Amino acid sequence: MKTVKLKKGIGLDKLFAFGFEEDQANCEKGDTYYHLNNYYVQKGDFRITVSTISGHVDILCLAKESGLHNMFDLTPLFDLMTSGLVEIEDLAD
Repeated sequence: MKTVKLKKGIGLDKLFAFGFEEDQANCEKGDTYYHLNNYYVQKGDFRITVSTISGHVDILCLAKESGLHNMFDLTPLFDLMTSGLVEIEDLAD
């Protein structure tokens, strides 16, 4: 399995330039202990997140109704990929 993640040495502060903000659910400002800590960009029912612990990039669907949901504004993900801030990492299967 593969994942997109921030390159080593890239500070999370770089994400602000791409519209990301620190998740309000983080335990404490800047804290990286809680497993759900992340920076995110909200696009409708979707969040593009970057983990403050692993650097992994995820897309989460936070829809209130069940059914098929579509995210078509992938601009924040595209911007991260073309900026040179992220890389592909192979994870052990």
